Amino acid sequence: MTGNLLVRPMRRDELDALVGWAADEGWNPGLGDAEVFWAADPEGFVAAESGGELASGSPGRRAEPARAQGTPAAGRANRAAS
Repeated sequence: MTGNLLVRPMRRDELDALVGWAADEGWNPGLGDAEVFWAADPEGFVAAESGGELASGSPGRRAEPARAQGTPAAGRANRAAS
């Protein structure tokens, strides 16, 4: 792969490719986990491509506005209070 790295929203088929890559490397991504996480937040995944090819990706989770500010410790305190 050559070229600049482009980070963009992930497509569903790319998530399947990443799960396959993880399994090929001996990771246990969990049967059915990708489908559940995608259904919960399809906009919470990013893909990185280089030279027009998928190079990497990452799941994420959009923070709730009240938790998006502050430190991780503050986030834990907010969760405990909920």
